[in-house]
Amino acid sequence: MPFGSSKAAMMGSAGAGGGPKFSGGTETSSGGYTYVTYTSSGTVTCDVGGEVDLILVGGGGSTSTNSGYQQSSGGGGGGGVVAATGTTIDAGSYALTIGSGGASPGQNAGGNSSITMTGNGVNFAISGGGGGIGEQGGWGVYNQGGAGQILGMAPTSERINVYGGGGGGGVWYNYAAAGGGSGGGPSTDGTPFTAGGTWTTLTSQTGGTTAYNVMSGAGGGGADNTQSGPSGSGNQNAGLGYLWVDGERYGGGGYGGGSATATPVSIYGNGAQSQSYSTPTYPAQNGVFIVRYPS
Repeated sequence: MPFGSSKAAMMGSAGAGGGPKFSGGTETSSGGYTYVTYTSSGTVTCDVGGEVDLILVGGGGSTSTNSGYQQSSGGGGGGGVVAATGTTIDAGSYALTIGSGGASPGQNAGGNSSITMTGNGVNFAISGGGGGIGEQGGWGVYNQGGAGQILGMAPTSERINVYGGGGGGGVWYNYAAAGGGSGGGPSTDGTPFTAGGTWTTLTSQTGGTTAYNVMSGAGGGGADNTQSGPSGSGNQNAGLGYLWVDGERYGGGGYGGGSATATPVSIYGNGAQSQSYSTPTYPAQNGVFIVRYPS
């Protein structure tokens, strides 16, 4: 979304390019924009305030493999996503938590990502929940996928908290199937924010449900339920996640073993993929926080 606001220019006039400036992350440039990417917990420094686009993503969920039956386990859920365009961030230093991807193989949900910032003089808090566990399947085992995570309410009057995607269920082939873990809708307070801008508050997807006669765990749900996901019985596909303004996807689910691929569907916050051997083709990804503004 174009910025098109004189306010951004006025607030950021002290910056080298006449706009906002951030530091403490990795800075890159593309298409006339500066991107500052934060991949670990720490401090986000807004050196010069102004209008920015931003995205916050939780960590992806693990896949819980069962020795000898790895393909029967579900894919992990994608990390929850909060995004905004044209929101005002005031100059200052802000504590950031980046959720880790759940360690695979194992029953480990993704970690929650969160940050509290100030816009137009008022604090607001946002968080992206971790993805749910892609659960075990195999002989005598058909566990329901793990639920997507959400962070508790922050002590601010303005907040957005979103769920991660649910993990895919496991299957006891030819005997029993299991449902996927739940996603969920956003929890908000004090919106629209005083900081302004357009905020995307996503409902995450439920993980896929297995079919007893399909020898594969189900796919993990993604961060955005408007996108393609693992709906219907026996669906091994991964939820695609959220398509941000940079053209990349975030918070995608992991595939069930029967549809395993070499490449995750998203670049951060992706759930782990089930596979037909003990180590997944790719593990769950950590979350991320990215700010962009005109260069």
